[in-house]
Amino acid sequence: MSYLKSLNIEVIHTTPSHSRGNALAESTIRYVYLAIGKAKSQFKESTVSWTEILPWTTFIHNTSICESTNTTPFSLMFLRESPNPLSMSMRSNNISLFQSNRTHAEQLRLASLAKETANQHYQSYRGEENLRLPSKEDFQMKENQLFYLKNIKRKKKFDAAYVGPYVAENFDPTTNKIKYHKPTETREPAMENNNMQYGTCSWVGEAWNNDNDKIPFRNDCSG
Repeated sequence: MSYLKSLNIEVIHTTPSHSRGNALAESTIRYVYLAIGKAKSQFKESTVSWTEILPWTTFIHNTSICESTNTTPFSLMFLRESPNPLSMSMRSNNISLFQSNRTHAEQLRLASLAKETANQHYQSYRGEENLRLPSKEDFQMKENQLFYLKNIKRKKKFDAAYVGPYVAENFDPTTNKIKYHKPTETREPAMENNNMQYGTCSWVGEAWNNDNDKIPFRNDCSG
């Protein structure tokens, strides 16, 4: 990024960049890591059995109540609270148990409620993360402005990261679509019948703000 700025090249990200987008997954990994470390500290290194520590750690994680949803991850997955393996004299939790007094319709209703709760929490979390992003002006592209596109066909490390430059013709702010063309280039002279002939090639297409989309081109050559 600093190298491009030193060349007086402005880099514009048309999609929001979430620096804390994996915060929930990372916190879960840290929680499980700390739980495993605590379990190892309670036993001697020579007697540590991963077949006992891993099920115990996952059971602790799945049965811990989350403050955001006020429920456990196990109840969100299986629509019921997990049985206690200590009271049942079991070494691991059994997910095949269920409450037989609930009908199929009640199970579906509880499933929809659990999904709605998780979706509301995700939307709230996403809104808070978007507020953390620095405010940016609306993306605009002026006529005859030069710009580069990310090379979606890049496969090797030393391949060109960007292709261009391209000349913007018009910009639609509602869809973020840009109509552009490549500057007219003069082809190398070709010797045919002792006559030197020149030709030009131009490309037109549309650019999307999603780098994974395929960018169509049309190649019109004359000469």
